[in-house]
This record gives sequence, C-alpha cells and structure tokens, in this order.
Amino acid sequence: MTQNKPDPFVKALDWETSRTEQLERSERTAWLVAKVASGVAILAIVAVVLMLPLKESVPYLVRVDKNTGHTDIVTVLDTKKVSIDEVIDKYWLAKFVRARESWEWYTAQEDYDNVRLLSAPEVGRDYARLFEGPNALDKQYGQGTVVTVEIRSVVPHGNGQASVRFDKKIKARDSGEAGARISTWVATVGYEYKKVSKMKEDERLKNPLGFQAMSYRVDSEITRQVTPAAAPDQGTPAPVVPALIPK
Repeated sequence: MTQNKPDPFVKALDWETSRTEQLERSERTAWLVAKVASGVAILAIVAVVLMLPLKESVPYLVRVDKNTGHTDIVTVLDTKKVSIDEVIDKYWLAKFVRARESWEWYTAQEDYDNVRLLSAPEVGRDYARLFEGPNALDKQYGQGTVVTVEIRSVVPHGNGQASVRFDKKIKARDSGEAGARISTWVATVGYEYKKVSKMKEDERLKNPLGFQAMSYRVDSEITRQVTPAAAPDQGTPAPVVPALIPK
C-alpha cells in the first residue's frame, strides 16, 4: 500500500492562509488599540476642559479704610453669583438706613415719610420719638447741620435679618469739611415684605414690594474727627448725636 505524501502546493496554500489570518488578527488588534487610545485621549481632553474653570485666576480688589484699617473685597456681579432677591434686599436695606440716619433740612420731611413708610408700626414710632421733646433732632440740627450717610456694606444673614455697616458724617453746612465728625456704625435690621394689596396707591408707588423694617438697632464702631472742630455759631447748636444712640 502506497503512503500519501503531502502535496507541497497544498502545504504552501495552508501556510499562506494561516499567515493571512494572522495579519488580519494583528490588524484588528491594532485598530482596537487605536480606538481605545483615541477614546482615552478624548476623555482626557474633556476632563481638562471641565477643570479649566477651577483653575481660572479671578482678580480681587481689596479695599482698605485708611482711617479704621477695615478691609473688604470689591466684587462685581460677573465674578460672584448674586441672586436677584439678594440684590433687592440690599437695595431696600440701604435705602432705609440712609433715610433713617441722614439729616438734611431741605429733604427732612421726605426722609421722615420714607422711614415711616418702610417701617413696621413699632419701629416707626421709635423713629418718631426722636423728633419729640427739647432734644428733638430737628431742634439739634436745624438748618445749620448736615448729616450724610455712606453705606459700606450690606450683608443679609437669611431669615429676614441683615447687617448694614455705614459711615455717618456730621458737619456744619457752611464749614465744608472743617470740623466734620465721622463715625462708623453697624445697623442690625429685621425685615420682611408685606402684601402690597393692603397699601394705598401712593404708598405702592414709593414702596412697590412692601418692604418693612420689623426691628432696628445701631451699634457704634468708631468715631474720628477730620479736623479740629470750630466753635459753633451762637444760633447753631453743636452737631451732637445723643438722640441717635439707641437705649
């Protein structure tokens, strides 16, 4: 019986087929590795893009009060997210404190009316008492004294409570800055918004959101003299503020 010998052509064909399959497997593996590497690269790029805001350098302007040394950071709405409710609260708080603590003979009635409009009944009555008796504010200041208020900061604490830090400058009307006295105060204000439907039409035009100061307290921080005070005229009382200090 004759033994069959392998056909060299068949053997060569089998080797070629095996070689082709090996190359195809290698190519598929290479493409798979390339796809995985591309995916990892894309994920890395996305991660870097997402992390860029965390690495952003935001400039801050630090303001220093040359008289007290107090520092605060000046920010703008673009660099700090501020809700519209917070902006509105700060506006009405600043408006209320400015009207309550200022004195200008020619606008005194307007300020008085605004304070009463923006105050709850008890807070409004406490303010009205400052204009009673021999030490009434209008008698102390009269036409010769001007009291201006500069709001330094308004910080809402939530739950209808806020702190308002401000400077108060008291000076004789005709003396310029000579003898002016500047004091720094912190007002603690409790507030809420009442229903405007219960207000009169003219009141809604001045206070459309129904802001109400429910409580009010001021505490002094520091008092300083700009220049040596000149002696007041006989007809003009010295600019003192005992009636403004809460008991």
